[in-house]
Amino acid sequence: MYFLDYYWKDGQPYGIGTKDPLLGFNIVKDPYRKRISIEYFTQGKFSSLIYDSNLFDFRKLKPEAQIAWQKEFIKEEDGKVHSLIKDQEDRTILFEVSHFVEGVCRLTECYYPTQILLCRQKLFYKNLGDTFNGVLLEDTQKKPILLKEYDLNLETEEFQNVVKEVWNFENYPVEEKTL
Repeated sequence: MYFLDYYWKDGQPYGIGTKDPLLGFNIVKDPYRKRISIEYFTQGKFSSLIYDSNLFDFRKLKPEAQIAWQKEFIKEEDGKVHSLIKDQEDRTILFEVSHFVEGVCRLTECYYPTQILLCRQKLFYKNLGDTFNGVLLEDTQKKPILLKEYDLNLETEEFQNVVKEVWNFENYPVEEKTL
């Protein structure tokens, strides 16, 4: 079905406002919701694939679904660190590029193993003037998927205990967009 817009809830996209297929988002789900994808259409034609759970499933980020992942450093250059994320079977599931500003990671771009952009993680720190300590995960359309707020360990300046975790962005303010 085609929608004017969409939001994320529990790692799954939900459509907002039905729309004709000329401009909009097509959210495709199998009957069991094992595979979900978001396609973007312009002029009634496929324009791009925004998300495909067959390549990476955001539902696997929920605490009860987390499994043993491992980060493998590749290289560091120009304030960026390139890494692979592998699952317990040593299969590459993500390619990450972390951007550092004055030694602090402020943004991580996550790519499918094919190096197509999947999402971005924005990192926030109160001691750098942000309103909270935490991470906001957004898809390529800047739609929030997950928000985690943390306590900050003042000695190591690293996130430690999760204070708040938000998975439902149904009532998140949606910007007016021209599709």
